[in-house]
Amino acid sequence: MATETRPPSFRRELTTVDVAGLLVGATIGADIYVVSGLGSGLLGPALLAAWIIDGVLAALIALCFAQCAVLCPRVGGAYAYAREAFGPTVGYLVGWALYLAQWTTLAVFPIAFIRYLGYLVPSLNGGLAILAAVLLVTLITATNVAGVRTAGTTNNLLVLGKLAPLLPLVLVGMVALLSHPDLAAANLSPFAPLGWTGLPAALVLVYFAYMGVELVGLPAEEVRDASRALPRGILLGAALVTAIYLLVNLVVIGAVPWPALAATQTPLAMAAEALLAVLGLPDGIAGRVMALGALLSITGAAEAVALGTARLGYALARDGLLPSLFAKLHPRFGTPYLGLLAQNTTALALALVGSLTSLISLAVLFTGLVYLVTALATVRLLHRTGPALPGVRILSPLPALGSFALVVSAVLSMGRDTLALAIGLLGLALPLVLARSRSAGQPPDSGGGRRV
Repeated sequence: MATETRPPSFRRELTTVDVAGLLVGATIGADIYVVSGLGSGLLGPALLAAWIIDGVLAALIALCFAQCAVLCPRVGGAYAYAREAFGPTVGYLVGWALYLAQWTTLAVFPIAFIRYLGYLVPSLNGGLAILAAVLLVTLITATNVAGVRTAGTTNNLLVLGKLAPLLPLVLVGMVALLSHPDLAAANLSPFAPLGWTGLPAALVLVYFAYMGVELVGLPAEEVRDASRALPRGILLGAALVTAIYLLVNLVVIGAVPWPALAATQTPLAMAAEALLAVLGLPDGIAGRVMALGALLSITGAAEAVALGTARLGYALARDGLLPSLFAKLHPRFGTPYLGLLAQNTTALALALVGSLTSLISLAVLFTGLVYLVTALATVRLLHRTGPALPGVRILSPLPALGSFALVVSAVLSMGRDTLALAIGLLGLALPLVLARSRSAGQPPDSGGGRRV
């Protein structure tokens, strides 16, 4: 008598701490190391207002994702939430937009990695730079293929590594600014020397640093007690990210005049060296430490984004929106290894031909659309069932309005060519989405028959 062979399935090994670490790892990347400089050229010290506004929006959106994770703890994250709330057509479109957002975000990391590696290795040329990008992508792919436990542990270690230079910067900076209040007062005044016309563009630029919460619900079928661990991990991770961002930027903007920040590509290194000078320590050390921290930060973010994107690709393929190879799990490790190879290699190719600013604009636009539908899905799902997390029913309209404003700001901040590319990429899936929705007949189970 033949023995029935069960197909490989995901392993539930992630905990609340892993979920929080995944959010921190997916969110804190290269952005914190560069946005203070780019944003200072738009708003001056008033860039702090953009970090606060986007931090509030990110917390509200995180609350929506936490609520949806309770009501619909299935693999696919926002894709599953939209399908549950609005049916297969909207779900497919959101899934495609989310996949585009994460795919373009993956392409940002090799570019940023090469830039910071070039700070440490000035002799880095074109060929060696490409080799470094290939090695980064190979590392990320290998750890994710080896299993979610390996990827989760690697991400947690990288989170610690990326926070290692940031936390001392905050501690030293707060001591220096509190002991020299005149320095902070001089650098923070006038608060808005350039006015507020640059606020929409600054909000888009800064929000790229907050992106990441949309990934945390994707590996839901690999989380122990997902209905509890997911919302707790999401809210804990969002709180940590917001606190770190606000403290780091307060120190950086308080320590360095905004024109100097706007003129440098390494604002945190400049701020660290200024603070070390106040303490009478030698120059040059801070720049290398911050560059190393940036490399760890980029690697950790790429690790987390690759993990979540592969799970989204698995869900899309399982429902016919991507080739079936994206849903094939490794017989030993239980990971979507072919999807990982496909997404990471194509993202590397995109990184080698695309520009950093256009990729960021595309990622923010696609993610903003996902946030908007997720916020609306939260409202709809709460009307159908419960329970509601504290404050969600009252606050749920706010993230929808904030997400809409983010989408509008992203559109206004990008050029015509980039906008046309965004429309084209979104339109690629439309015929398949409509055909798949008609053939489905009714909204299919977004959990693909397996619920957590």
